[in-house]
Amino acid sequence: MPATLILEALGYAAAGSAAAATAATVISASAYAAAAFAINFAASYVLTRIFGAQPPNQSDPGVRQQIPPNSTNSIPVVYGDAWLGGTFVDAVLSTDQKTMYYVLAISNIAKPDASGLITSVQFSYNTSQFYYGDRLVTFDGTDPTKVISLTDGAGNVDTKISGNLYINLYTSTAAGVITNINGSSPSTVMGGADIDASLRWPATNRQMNGLAFAIVKLIYNRDAGTTSLSPITFKCSHYLNGAGVAKPGDVLYDYLTNTVYGGAVPLANVNSTQCTALNTYSDATITYTPSGGGSATQARYRINGVLNTGETVLNNVDKILTSCDSWLAYQASTGQWSPVVNKAESSSFSFDDSNVIGEIRVSVTDLASSINQIEVSFPFKSNKDQPEYVYLETPSGLLYPNEPVNKYSATFDLVNDSVQATYLANRVLKQAREDLIVTFSTAYPGIQVNAGDVISITNADYGWSSKLFRVTKVQETSLPDGNLGARIECAEYNVDVYSDGSITQFTPAANSSLSSAYYFPTLAAPTTGDLSPSANVPTFSVTTVVPTTARTTALTLYYTTATSPTDSDWKTYSSQYPASSTAFTPGASIKFTDVSLPAGTYYFAIKAENEQANSKLSTTSSSLTWTPGGSTLTATLNAGALTFITTTGTHVAGSRTVTASGGTSPYSYAWSILSQYNDNNNSDYFYLTGTLTSNTVGVSCYISSINTVYGTVVVTVTDSTGKSVDASFLVTCVVP
Repeated sequence: MPATLILEALGYAAAGSAAAATAATVISASAYAAAAFAINFAASYVLTRIFGAQPPNQSDPGVRQQIPPNSTNSIPVVYGDAWLGGTFVDAVLSTDQKTMYYVLAISNIAKPDASGLITSVQFSYNTSQFYYGDRLVTFDGTDPTKVISLTDGAGNVDTKISGNLYINLYTSTAAGVITNINGSSPSTVMGGADIDASLRWPATNRQMNGLAFAIVKLIYNRDAGTTSLSPITFKCSHYLNGAGVAKPGDVLYDYLTNTVYGGAVPLANVNSTQCTALNTYSDATITYTPSGGGSATQARYRINGVLNTGETVLNNVDKILTSCDSWLAYQASTGQWSPVVNKAESSSFSFDDSNVIGEIRVSVTDLASSINQIEVSFPFKSNKDQPEYVYLETPSGLLYPNEPVNKYSATFDLVNDSVQATYLANRVLKQAREDLIVTFSTAYPGIQVNAGDVISITNADYGWSSKLFRVTKVQETSLPDGNLGARIECAEYNVDVYSDGSITQFTPAANSSLSSAYYFPTLAAPTTGDLSPSANVPTFSVTTVVPTTARTTALTLYYTTATSPTDSDWKTYSSQYPASSTAFTPGASIKFTDVSLPAGTYYFAIKAENEQANSKLSTTSSSLTWTPGGSTLTATLNAGALTFITTTGTHVAGSRTVTASGGTSPYSYAWSILSQYNDNNNSDYFYLTGTLTSNTVGVSCYISSINTVYGTVVVTVTDSTGKSVDASFLVTCVVP
């Protein structure tokens, strides 16, 4: 009965921001009433996950993800350092339907309390650690709201996003005083002329009190992949006392007393001294071996993570205290909730046959239930708080004969450090070996024993001599003689549980460094070929290469007649898709065949795309002068007949150049002597010099005596389609 009552005192859901004022009153009253009623039953009681039944694992509704709009959404609270998404609270489409404005509530923010324990609240953003989808965001140096590039795990930098995504960051105090972190005021961003007047934010009444929030401006651009908002992961820090860290005692106190997102327990009903003591114990350093070897130290406990304020207060309190190996206790004498730190203690009370009334009841954990393996999941700070695991086993020498394997799985939601996760897992595993649960009665002065105290018990029947136990519950009870007494429940205590042991820092597996599906490299220029201008249907082809990064599910061919084209100059010709697979093979050559266009000079470019993104246009191809139907191919010589009058011997007679036009370039040339004669039928002759496949040829002659040599030279010009045409000239060499 008492346990149930106390559990109920904290078993309600935390107040959501939207209903904070009403919820705070109701919850505060109910919690106080339950605690006061519990005085009649339990003087002191520990809410524990180790000494009692394990609470069921709570499902995570996705507080680290970007949450779509829903009336049941709650706004989480960050403690320490954490990555998380945002909760949609407003969205507006511009009047031209090209720009979306999204308002995302990121985290609740604490405020200083009247007791003075929470004195200096700090909330900050680490904008160098923001992610859009799975790619790292880089902001513009001049306009810190403008995203100019995205970098994937392989180091590929995509700049298509530039000018299409803006992230404005804000914090707001409980009183609604807004601080603009990197941009204009919310009313300026959400009050522009492109937003319908009825939807614009006023300068007041949209203060987002006590929240960290962002306004995201997204401009529709298919090429940039901004057709819809991808998940944004914010890196945030929330500290409570100006120390640059979140200490467990501060976090517990804030959450228990917070009237907006926490337990709304009155300040007077939370033991601030014990919260400070928890901080002190957490500040003590432990030694570990870094992943690279050597020795290092760090604070024993810190809180780093996200609490889902939609869960019950009890569940969230358990997450906080699990992160620092502590429990929550209620002390009826003071009417206060306080943390009980699981640490080495000296005995504060002694019990033996002189002050134990009646029997001592002893229960032992069943062998089949004895934990000997533990696997804990924690959000790893070196990987954007993605889950990582620590696995420990009880040394074989400590196992009972024939003890079955019994693995315990746990989650440390607010621990982002492998050293702390290992330290805590080791504590849990050691504690689980202490399996004695003891219950006994004593006279009423025993009511001064508090839950969490360490006591000693001496009993000859059990062979105990000042054996240590930790108290889990102290309860008023009626003794056999009718007097009022105290009933004490406790669990076996072993100081060896609190030895730090050997801890080696977790070494993460190397990242896969996969390219983002959103990233496309600069595509190479396509090439033209297979020219058939004289066919019944004049066509040519354009060939491109599939990019080797990203997934390509479509290739689109663009063309233009502009020498220096702008985006508006490009026209779509056609697209190709994989024939039998879900994507093109990277590096494969893809040909657009049977391309048919009117006569003109053209340039071509390619764009690759997949289900999520498009590439930029490729580099522009070389020009293609296209003359479908085949224009007349002509060959024109620079001069007519070549006549050379000279003396006997060898002489250079001259040269001729042919110019081709029409047809389809490029052209090829072939020079030859068609015929040659002389008057005396001797060995006199003329011959061609130079490269006979160029557009210019030289002519020389040899005449041994008075004589005349003459003949015809011909050049055949052929275009790229195979059309050809001849041009000729006469050659006469004379020795008078």
